[in-house]
Amino acid sequence: MATPPDSPIEEVVYELEPTRAPKPIPVALEDLCRLTKFTRQEIRVMYRGFKTECPDGVVHEDSFKDIYAKFFPHGNSSLYAHYVFKAFDVNCNGSITFRVSGTANVYR
Repeated sequence: MATPPDSPIEEVVYELEPTRAPKPIPVALEDLCRLTKFTRQEIRVMYRGFKTECPDGVVHEDSFKDIYAKFFPHGNSSLYAHYVFKAFDVNCNGSITFRVSGTANVYR
């Protein structure tokens, strides 16, 4: 990200620069099938669910904990969700994509 401008011309350029993080590149369906041993249909269902919960294609730890809690509504699953998230966050950048989420780490 650029530093704040020092002149009016730089200010215009600064305001035009994109501020959103780039979206993750889609992964080929066949690659995921081969990697995980899930069928095309199973991966499509998982992907639709992932995109419903994470429309930008990225999930952060707080969102992951909320999603995880839906699967385990009784009791506090936050601590365990933290460890699961850390296991999936192979890049250690505080976010996971569909590729590095469950489908990439859960094999059939």
